[in-house]
Amino acid sequence: MNCHSKSSKREQTIGKNQIPQDQEEQTITEFSSKKQRIAPKVEKAEMKIVLTEIEEKICSLLKQVLKYLEVSKKDVPPIELRIAGGWVRDKLLGRESHDIDIAVDKLSGFEMANYVNEYLAKNGHLIKSIGKIQQNPDRSKHLETATTSIFGQQIDFVNLRSETYSENSRIPEKTEFGTPLQDALRRDITINSLFYNISCGSVEDFTEKSEIERIKEKSFLGLDDLSEGIIRTPIDPFETFKDDPLRVLRVIRFASRFGFGMVDEIKEALKSDEIKREFKNKISKERVGVEVSKMLSDGNQLCAIELIHDNGCLIDSKLIHKNIKLDDKSISSLYLAAYIYPFVCHEEFQEAKLVYVPEHVIKSSLKLGNNEQRISRTILKFHTQIQNFSISNLNDSEPRTRVDLGLLIREIGELWPLSFVFSIAIDLLEPNNTFDQTIERYNRLIETVYKLELEGVYKLKHIIDGKEIAKMLNIKPGPTIRLELEKVMEWQLANKEGTKEECKNFLALEFESLK
Repeated sequence: MNCHSKSSKREQTIGKNQIPQDQEEQTITEFSSKKQRIAPKVEKAEMKIVLTEIEEKICSLLKQVLKYLEVSKKDVPPIELRIAGGWVRDKLLGRESHDIDIAVDKLSGFEMANYVNEYLAKNGHLIKSIGKIQQNPDRSKHLETATTSIFGQQIDFVNLRSETYSENSRIPEKTEFGTPLQDALRRDITINSLFYNISCGSVEDFTEKSEIERIKEKSFLGLDDLSEGIIRTPIDPFETFKDDPLRVLRVIRFASRFGFGMVDEIKEALKSDEIKREFKNKISKERVGVEVSKMLSDGNQLCAIELIHDNGCLIDSKLIHKNIKLDDKSISSLYLAAYIYPFVCHEEFQEAKLVYVPEHVIKSSLKLGNNEQRISRTILKFHTQIQNFSISNLNDSEPRTRVDLGLLIREIGELWPLSFVFSIAIDLLEPNNTFDQTIERYNRLIETVYKLELEGVYKLKHIIDGKEIAKMLNIKPGPTIRLELEKVMEWQLANKEGTKEECKNFLALEFESLK
């Protein structure tokens, strides 16, 4: 067997490895302050593979099968078996893993699984049926996999492979038997590219032999990255993401799960317009949903959401109407509103006084100021009204449309763009609302606002003020004046080019008809 002594030594301890590039050290340092806030700490330790009793039995059995093939199957070339990917990563981090994928060279996974069963049967062991999982790119299965159970542990067998992608699909155009190096370089990130050679009992890291390393004179080691807490792709991230844009979400998922920092090359690729287009064109929404669900079940949801946001993934801001601009302060307000949204319908008595729970959370629990209270209250208050407008058949040529929409924006005030964006987000939570249709519906509503020139209507002053109304109609200040002012504003919204004299005539005639 071809065992790598260098890899064997590295198995014993990799906790002291250093990143050789000053620039890279700076990248990770810059990330660390944010990581401490949003990500769980991963302790640095001496990382080595410690097999459980069952894993020892499985590895021992597989070595016996290899010996059996060497002696009894002269037509079968010498085989090496490696446990690949996530199991190796998790074991090195001291985590238990039950996801054992056996990478086979020179044979298909199904052939190898049958040889295992053949050996078990010849030696009087109970055998389990072998399931053949066909290629299914929608479930990230790009190659046929054989699955069976050994000593009660689910095992997948799959051959080492190389992949070639077409321009318009994340499904490999060509998949062939590959070398360990080719198999390692096709994977999403370096820490998922490690192997455990069953015959040698050692960890193998083939990413150090990549062409990228030779060109840039950098050490791209999965073992180093695992030790130092780095998320990096085995090859150029732009090429990795272009081949399979789903890897965009996978790098974020693993960064948030382990609290690792992403190198700058990945961040730049994530924000690339071309990668965003590839993501939109090649990845089904169902597949996105599966990956996001995994993020949200990993235990560090806030980190995942912030990484998605910070790196401009999933939601392209260009999808929301071009006139809606959100600065950092606006985004913070949206986060706060989202945090208290679950309490939006709740009121409770405290010291014999009815308290609106969202305001209580902001004021008493978070100790935020009056302005934050006002912004959150406004954003939360108008969602239903905005939603109703978005689903109605607005006719921008109808005067009533300008009146009703204008009155809503006046009531919301300068926060109307923020309230509209929040309403979009809430609507997207509804299971029956598709992303594209919801965005289109709200963009149509926002376009109507600008077409009717209502974006600044909250600043519009009454063409006739209260004193003029009192004098003209000979009425005293009070509630009646307020009602007449409302009529004035409705008239102004319906008659954009109307004059003050025309409004006075309308008001006088309308007031006279009510006597």
